[in-house]
Amino acid sequence: MDEDRINEEGTEAEPSPETPETESSRTETPETDSVELETEPSGLPSHVASALCYVLSFVSGAIFLLLETEDKSVRFHAFQSILVGAVIAILEIGIAILGLIPPLGWLLSGVLHWLVGVGWILLSLFLMIKAYGGEEYALPYVGPRALRLARPYD
Repeated sequence: MDEDRINEEGTEAEPSPETPETESSRTETPETDSVELETEPSGLPSHVASALCYVLSFVSGAIFLLLETEDKSVRFHAFQSILVGAVIAILEIGIAILGLIPPLGWLLSGVLHWLVGVGWILLSLFLMIKAYGGEEYALPYVGPRALRLARPYD
């Protein structure tokens, strides 16, 4: 007989709910301060999948568009990434055509390729940060189109 379970009269007391009967009968539930994150079919939380849409432009956008069929936020970011990639590709083709014009075109195309490349990297980083924060930042022109494509029936 345990000494803890003997009451003042010397008889065995019933175990109270505060004092469990044995160590093995105790069930401990871990206390977590973390917030439950919503995972998607890709196995990633929504904000992470949204940010990753911008890593490889239209390639990663297309991958997440195929993987995420339900989450409208991830689909928005995937469509916006695809549309931004298409705009960048059109700009690069135009700059390449400009580069066909001798001396001035060659100089301008080199500078413009560099500016578009750096601008695309900075824009991608900006959009990744916004997406990771859970914000659906819509760029001018492509943002509203991406929103319509991601939510066709809303």
